Amino acid sequence: MDIQFTTLSQLSMTEALKLHNDGFQDYFVNIQMDLDTYIRRLGTLSLSPLHSPVILVDQKPVGFVLNGFLTSDGNLLAWNGGTAIHPNYRGIGLGQSLMERTIEIYEALGVDRAFLEAIAMNKAAIALYERIGYQMKGDLLSMKHVGPWEESIQTNAFRFESGLGKIVTMLPFYDQDSQWQTKAEHIANGEAMIVYNVCNEALGYILFAKKHNESGEEEHIQVFQFKIEPNVRDQDGVAKALLNQLFNSTSSNAVRQIFNLPREHKQVVEVLVRHGFERMVEQVHMVKCFT
Repeated sequence: MDIQFTTLSQLSMTEALKLHNDGFQDYFVNIQMDLDTYIRRLGTLSLSPLHSPVILVDQKPVGFVLNGFLTSDGNLLAWNGGTAIHPNYRGIGLGQSLMERTIEIYEALGVDRAFLEAIAMNKAAIALYERIGYQMKGDLLSMKHVGPWEESIQTNAFRFESGLGKIVTMLPFYDQDSQWQTKAEHIANGEAMIVYNVCNEALGYILFAKKHNESGEEEHIQVFQFKIEPNVRDQDGVAKALLNQLFNSTSSNAVRQIFNLPREHKQVVEVLVRHGFERMVEQVHMVKCFT
């Protein structure tokens, strides 16, 4: 068996998409894509085909790691946006080889910290990542609510500001260290809502994106960040006010989804559960430090 490496940039977009869909064909969740979605994802999430290794067996591409990069506060950060091996080639160490190759790429580029996520029940993948130096950073929850939004509360004590997603990045409590896909710069058509008290102090924010149906109704709202300022006393009340302001005008058939919310945001998680959100997927957030 002849094993070699190339990069995703050496494949056509059609070949890269087939490799992705083949590798994830039996994954825990459905992440199959069409070509347009795949190409948009590369740009939106700062993914680099040039620095994404592909493993070849007898000159056939059978696995890959899709890498993204950005600079924050002078540090080069990397993100593993997907590791997959074709089912016919698993169990022979190709995943380990791919990850070792990825670490070599990170070191050559001078990466300071590298991040990835893994489905919590995927114990084999987590063990692999730990063997090459990744450590647990926290747990991430994805949750969903479908049906009428029945909550209605008085919000006279609050003022709400809405705008483009980037407005929340100026807040002192904006989550700079959020999971890669939930960063404001990585959300296509991202919007934000900030809640203030009567003294014009920011109390919390929601970072989200909406999809509309042909009639213009909101059919899907995905929340990427939902955070309350840590020193706020009534965190429960602020969280309720934000949820109500965002969701009370949505269609009864709208899907409301929370994506990769850190479990450590306990107050927010508790409010979501009380309002009928159900847990969909749980992931572990992992980090490897190089400096």
